[in-house]
Amino acid sequence: MGCGNNVRKLKSIIEVFKVPRAEVATRMKTSAAYITRLLNPNDRLEGSPQFWIGIEKALGCIVDHRRLQVFEVERIPAETIERLKQTPQ
Repeated sequence: MGCGNNVRKLKSIIEVFKVPRAEVATRMKTSAAYITRLLNPNDRLEGSPQFWIGIEKALGCIVDHRRLQVFEVERIPAETIERLKQTPQ
């Protein structure tokens, strides 16, 4: 993988959100092999400026296809919700 900041950021996004590399490739209209090469520590490929602009624009869609839930939300009993709805603010 090249040592550029963009490559490190993409790798972090993929790892943190568990986004499939194939999904990144689909969103970028490129091959999964291209994404794999970008993330390969033994490959010097850095990606073109156009590619990184595309990643920036597609970032929301890429993260939408994550496999991992980002926030942990506790369950609230229905009775509590009803009580909160009836409480004047």
